[in-house]
Amino acid sequence: MVQDLSYTSLAVQCHRKPDGKVDFFVALIQDISDRKKAEIALQESQDFLQKVGSPKKERTHTEVKNRCNDE
Repeated sequence: MVQDLSYTSLAVQCHRKPDGKVDFFVALIQDISDRKKAEIALQESQDFLQKVGSPKKERTHTEVKNRCNDE
């Protein structure tokens, strides 16, 4: 069974009493899944454009079209 991943950011802070003993913790968990998915999509897009737009070799329209269909 495939499950969706959730990306989170975690920040924890320890509060202490005047004698230095731990009094309590504060934890903040933030769902950053949308941001992470956007970062991944942007990286994939940049990688694709790097491959297609590489100045190393001139490509014909057909070569670019075929490469787009392959990916």
